[in-house]
Amino acid sequence: TINAKVNVDGTEIMAKYNPKKDDPNLDDGRILQKKYAEEILQMLTTMGEKPCSVTVKQEKEQPPLPFNLVELQSYCEKKWGYSPSDTLKITQSLRDNYSAISYNRTDCQYLSSDQFNEAPDVMASVVKNINYKPKGMDMTIRSRAFDDAYVQGDGGAVAHLAIIPQQVEFDVSKLTASERNVYLAICQYYMAQFMPPAVKQITSFEMDTPDGASLKASSTKILEQGYRVIFRDAEEVELLP
Repeated sequence: TINAKVNVDGTEIMAKYNPKKDDPNLDDGRILQKKYAEEILQMLTTMGEKPCSVTVKQEKEQPPLPFNLVELQSYCEKKWGYSPSDTLKITQSLRDNYSAISYNRTDCQYLSSDQFNEAPDVMASVVKNINYKPKGMDMTIRSRAFDDAYVQGDGGAVAHLAIIPQQVEFDVSKLTASERNVYLAICQYYMAQFMPPAVKQITSFEMDTPDGASLKASSTKILEQGYRVIFRDAEEVELLP
């Protein structure tokens, strides 16, 4: 991988060299020959000023879908190092001992219209349990997760939908640390369904090089936190007693 510092109107950015796809010196799209890499480096160092394009656009970032079991296991492994079997045991305990979450072995990440209608009551229990309500939460927001088209199978309704918290109030201080972590994660992803999207500003840079390749770079700035505030708060404050 070859990177180059480029000065654009007094601002120095780091851009990545993107070779032509039909470059015969590539091995499965990669530069593996040191001599060839040094030739490219020499070309970039001596090519002088070149025209470039800088584009700025805004995008809306929708909240992530609620968890199914596989997604939850992946999330917990990356965040806390829990093995898939550990996460399964934790969710089973949350169901069996506290009735805190919905069916935990589901492979679905969507919810039904009925669950949308029940959401205000469910959320009231969640807010009381974890003692947290994000600013901007609006129970009239209907995220892409609430889609009956995804909860109907060939034989009718899918038996088990996404993993979400239940309309149950309980003392979360009785949970183990790992149970609290998993329960809070499930609550966060559920709360996110009633939050506005995040708004991002994406700035892209591109410059052609003498060999027909290009230098590219991009940066992302969050203009409006939207649903992201839930996960930011989780890092900054202690949500659970």
